[in-house]
Amino acid sequence: RVRFSSRLILTPSGLATLKSLKNLRRLSFDQQVFDEARAPNDGPAPHPDIIGFLKRFPLLEGVRLEGRAAIRENIEPLSSFAALKRLELFNVTDSTILPAVSRLTHLEALVIDAFSEPCAFMTPRFTPGDMARLGALTRLRSLRLTDVDAWTGQATLNIEPAPGAMKFLSQLTHLEDLRLKGDIEDALRAIPRPGHLRTLTVPDLGLRRDATLNFFKKASGLQQLIIGSQIFREFGGATCDEESRSFKACKAKQHRETERFNKHLASFFSTIRNVPSLHIWGRILPETLRHIADFRALRVSLNLDKVGKLSLSDLFHRFPVVEQLTLTAHGENVQLEPPKKWPRSFRRLDIDCTALHGAPGRPSLLSSTRDLHLRLFAPMRRETGVFYLVYASWPPWLSIGSTALKRLNGALDHPSTADSDRDVSCIPEELPSGVRRGQASFTEGKFGEGQWIEWGSGHRQYWPIFEASSLPQVVYTQLSSGITHFDGPVLTREALKALLKNTHLVSLKARKGKLASSASLKRAARLEALRLGGTVSLQHLAPMGKLNTLTAGKINAAPGAPPLPSLRRITILDGVKSAKDLHWLNALPSLRVLHLRNTRATDPMLKVIAARSKLTELVIESPAWNGPPDRHEESRSPQKTNSALTNAGLTALSSMRTLRVLHLEGDAIGLSGIRVLPPSLSSLTILGRGIGEDTIAHLATLPLKHLGFNAFPVSNTSLLRISRMGTLRSLRIWYKPDDRRWYKIFAKVEHLTLDMNAFELNAVPDRAGPLGRLKTFAFNKHVPAQIPMCHPNDNKILALLTKLRKRGVRVLTPGAP
Repeated sequence: RVRFSSRLILTPSGLATLKSLKNLRRLSFDQQVFDEARAPNDGPAPHPDIIGFLKRFPLLEGVRLEGRAAIRENIEPLSSFAALKRLELFNVTDSTILPAVSRLTHLEALVIDAFSEPCAFMTPRFTPGDMARLGALTRLRSLRLTDVDAWTGQATLNIEPAPGAMKFLSQLTHLEDLRLKGDIEDALRAIPRPGHLRTLTVPDLGLRRDATLNFFKKASGLQQLIIGSQIFREFGGATCDEESRSFKACKAKQHRETERFNKHLASFFSTIRNVPSLHIWGRILPETLRHIADFRALRVSLNLDKVGKLSLSDLFHRFPVVEQLTLTAHGENVQLEPPKKWPRSFRRLDIDCTALHGAPGRPSLLSSTRDLHLRLFAPMRRETGVFYLVYASWPPWLSIGSTALKRLNGALDHPSTADSDRDVSCIPEELPSGVRRGQASFTEGKFGEGQWIEWGSGHRQYWPIFEASSLPQVVYTQLSSGITHFDGPVLTREALKALLKNTHLVSLKARKGKLASSASLKRAARLEALRLGGTVSLQHLAPMGKLNTLTAGKINAAPGAPPLPSLRRITILDGVKSAKDLHWLNALPSLRVLHLRNTRATDPMLKVIAARSKLTELVIESPAWNGPPDRHEESRSPQKTNSALTNAGLTALSSMRTLRVLHLEGDAIGLSGIRVLPPSLSSLTILGRGIGEDTIAHLATLPLKHLGFNAFPVSNTSLLRISRMGTLRSLRIWYKPDDRRWYKIFAKVEHLTLDMNAFELNAVPDRAGPLGRLKTFAFNKHVPAQIPMCHPNDNKILALLTKLRKRGVRVLTPGAP
């Protein structure tokens, strides 16, 4: 089996290297692999090399095509694959695929997922005649034309058949798995052998017709049934006007309709009472549970959503042999009362952690579970665009997640600050007895606004911890024995002491918070990386013989402090005010990398660094640096810049024969000309106002591999000088091109970074041919959320980036789709 995802870009020549996979059975392609280097408005087109590539594997049993790959021209050649049994088409935009699909008469499984992005004009529309062609697939065992949104209970795909379009189902005599959307009564009536169905997903199922009940009476072999909560909605009818003469007659009619509906509902659940797995998505009220009280044999799972207040004792009385229960609850007044006794057959409870808070004076649900296999999870809000669960777990199976994520893509879970603070962490102070805790490692991730903590042995499950919150003490005291890497938010003194009791700790990082003393750090002899927000004294780090990376707010060193030969990399977060603050350099003979943030570079500071260290990399970031100048703002001349750093400071660095990387930024830099630099320098970045043409002209004469600077505007003369640099491989500039020939200037560059966002490209080139050496194309600024999608100019920009990605270029566009 081979699947190419969007993170792997393969050229036709790269695909040709896979010819030796003669026994390949399943193959999946993302749309990026199939995408031609053309504008989106040119329409879909097959990739002849990839079609020929598919023909090299005659034994293929399953093929999955996505996006522009799922087109008629790519499906027709599959008719020659005699072994093909499964075809999956996702993000389909081609309305003409069904005739090609109907020719694959040997298929046993078919999945069609229509394109459902904001650009609605790309959604395909299948005619009833095309739908009828699917009747030729008489061997089909699985047909999926929709899916279910787990949070809303609604069908999510766009293939909604027109009346009479599902008559082809009468020819599918081997059907076992079926997913349909819309008014599906006619479709159910057309199924020839309901008794052969094993799985049925009909989220829009209603009980308006008696034929629906007759179908389920025949579907005696169902093992799993997935329906929507709208099945509990009563039949529609006219509203009654209180001032009308026929008000009483109208109310009597409504009452009769309600009684009729309740009979239909009771008859339906009585008919399907032997189905072992029932999933009901959508809003389920406790009073509606009385309709499914006949499910005495329910064994596998029951899924209910938004249950409100519910007594689990009453629930288990209705379902005495249920083995698995999934409950989600939203709102601030949710109360789930724990049962007096858990059923013997019960194995697993999946429950939203907002339901942990019991009524006042009553025990919490968690404290009553004991050794039960329990999973507490949190579905994220639909409007955030996230559709998966985030949870943490301890073996054997205790998982806890947080529903009170304060902010995720701007969406608030709880308007009340008090409730958010109370629920932001669902780790309880007391865990159930009998719950074993395995190895735990804490690692940093990059999603939303927080960090990830990775829990569990053999599992990769995540818990988002936002910088505004801190972990409860129970985490540090009870889980510190197995932690090797910790990257958390606020780190208190008590938490630090608990973590340092672990002799296996290799990396300790606190994202926020300051410590008054670091004396307790001497316990961690194996520590290799340390990050703290406060002040760190070097004499306290002496016992750490393996420490090589240190990040701190500030650093102190007492007179006569012993040297630290292992420390090679230091980052100062709170900055250095003067050269006197660098007195600790004498105690670090092996220091090679120094990063000074929030620091205003001065000549004396550079002289001290040059005299007391043998650095290979020096980075100084100024707090006054606010990015490149505005588009309409002219660059200030060097004479008007009140600079604290002059050429004298850089001349002092020329004595550093080992310095290879130099990065200086800030409004304080205003150099009119650079004449003396370290001979070993290969990477130079100078960001600040006042960089003139004479500075750029001199930089272009240096044998640099990386050059970064900001000058606005950049003249064509300067760009031509830079393009002639024979050694240059990486370039970072503030440049907004107005000429489509701009890419010719960067023909020799391998890594190009523009200090702008991707949609600020005014001039999009017609082709990207001269960018033949480009490996990385990055934009430093985040794409704002208000940029309209599906705009013609945006399509051109995305087409350019798609061309580069297809060629193998790594394109970094923060915030862009």
